[in-house]
Amino acid sequence: MTDVVTLQRADEMASWLPSACETLGIVWHHLPLSGRRLAGASDMQSIAKLGDLLVLGADHRIVLHCAAGMHRTGLCLYLLLRRAGAASGEALALVERARPVTAHELTKQTRRSGRLIDVAEELLVVPAVARS
Repeated sequence: MTDVVTLQRADEMASWLPSACETLGIVWHHLPLSGRRLAGASDMQSIAKLGDLLVLGADHRIVLHCAAGMHRTGLCLYLLLRRAGAASGEALALVERARPVTAHELTKQTRRSGRLIDVAEELLVVPAVARS
C-alpha cells in the first residue's frame, strides 16, 4: 500500500496513525466523514476531495478505512469506482467482491435514510461543494 485514507472523525481515529504512516513511508490522507448519513458540516468537503485520489496514478495502492468498513468506506469506494468510469452495477459488483457485507449495506433500505447507494448516486450528479 502507498496511501491510507482515514474516513473517521478526529475524535474516533487512532491518534498514532498519521505518524505510523509517515514512519513507514505511506502517505496518509484524512477525509473525515461524520457517519453514514453525512450530516456533518465538513462531510461534503471530504467527499469533494475524494476525486484527488483518482489522479494519484496506477502505481498507488490505496486503503480506505473507517470504523466498521461498511458505510463510509462503502460509500467512498463506490464513489471512487463510479468517478473512475465504472457503471453502477460494475462498481457494486467490485465492492461485493471486496467485501460482501459492505455491498449489502450500500443497498440495504432503511426507513431513516434510504439506501446508501442512492446517496452516492446523488453525490455523483450534484457537485459535492454545492451540497455543503
